Amino acid sequence: MLRLAWKLKWLPLKKLRNSLKSLELLLGMLQFKEEQTNSFWSERLRESKYDINEEELRPYFSLPKVMDGLFSLAKTLFDIDVEAADGLAPVWNIAYF
Repeated sequence: MLRLAWKLKWLPLKKLRNSLKSLELLLGMLQFKEEQTNSFWSERLRESKYDINEEELRPYFSLPKVMDGLFSLAKTLFDIDVEAADGLAPVWNIAYF
């Protein structure tokens, strides 16, 4: 059972790694570098596969918009009102709710 779990975990990772290698070769890089470039090449793979650029999405996911959406979801699902507690706690450079 443990071998099956390992195999199920390993195969998608191996497939992703091969996709990243092929993308890197396609773009003219000579050698696949390990940890430091995995996130870079994962982003390039996502851009080529799904035509999504992280920088183009950034304006839609600013922190205030995400926090408002999260609190709205909490209100809808659990009927919880989240309000800012400005000045009620000794905090520095963070939002306290």
